[in-house]
Amino acid sequence: MKRLAHIAFVLAMALLVSCSEKFEPRPFTYTQLLTGKTKKTWRAAGLQIRENGQTVAEFILPQNDCIFDDLYIFYANPEKQFQVDDGSLKCSPDDPQIFIESTWSLVNANATLEMVIPFLAPFPLPFVLRELEEDEFTVEIWLDVENTESYRIIFLEVDTE
Repeated sequence: MKRLAHIAFVLAMALLVSCSEKFEPRPFTYTQLLTGKTKKTWRAAGLQIRENGQTVAEFILPQNDCIFDDLYIFYANPEKQFQVDDGSLKCSPDDPQIFIESTWSLVNANATLEMVIPFLAPFPLPFVLRELEEDEFTVEIWLDVENTESYRIIFLEVDTE
């Protein structure tokens, strides 16, 4: 009798699940800070050089420079599409507007954001995500195996509308 009750319960649950509305996965709120609902655009605005946990040099990255006016676009699609747009100032007139097409990944467990930052390397690097807010985020990458020297890059949201 107990087995029959268990089978009836499983069948009832299957009927309830099949009658419910379609499940649509939603990105985590943490991820939405980076991507918005569909996509979000950012610009590298600052760079810190750090040694032994202390900032030794800090730079504001100029918007009127062909390297630092690049736009970093994170998409909220399942493919986690990522693009770097050349911005309004091109270093060479032959440069394509979208000059990097890649993907991004975010691992919450160790706060690692993998992305391309062209003025550091033309391929994805693993950055430690130090801060992530609605309109600003900061990443850090270590330059030595002892983790004593690093770069921190500050990104600000760009209003594209």
